[in-house]
Amino acid sequence: MHRTARLVTLALFVVASLCMTPTTQALPRDWWITTYYDCSFNVVGYDLFDCTAHHYYVGAQTGAYKHYYQEECSTSNPVEDSWWYNDGGTWVTYNNQTCP
Repeated sequence: MHRTARLVTLALFVVASLCMTPTTQALPRDWWITTYYDCSFNVVGYDLFDCTAHHYYVGAQTGAYKHYYQEECSTSNPVEDSWWYNDGGTWVTYNNQTCP
């Protein structure tokens, strides 16, 4: 009887430990921003993910062109800096394409 009680207590402890483990989320390694532009290169919106893991969407999330910039949070070293052109719904690398 004592062995059964100990096993039940142990099983309850294991289940409770698994159910009550704290969840944590590490801060991101990089921050990035995507800026969207119309055919005249006017900003129409942006999408920002910062070093505190906040994600912001402002304005239109598409356009004729977009600029993507990514940087490491801890060192401020650039990771990526690229321009893109919206070619009928598919983003392709910008090579001086103009709007139709």
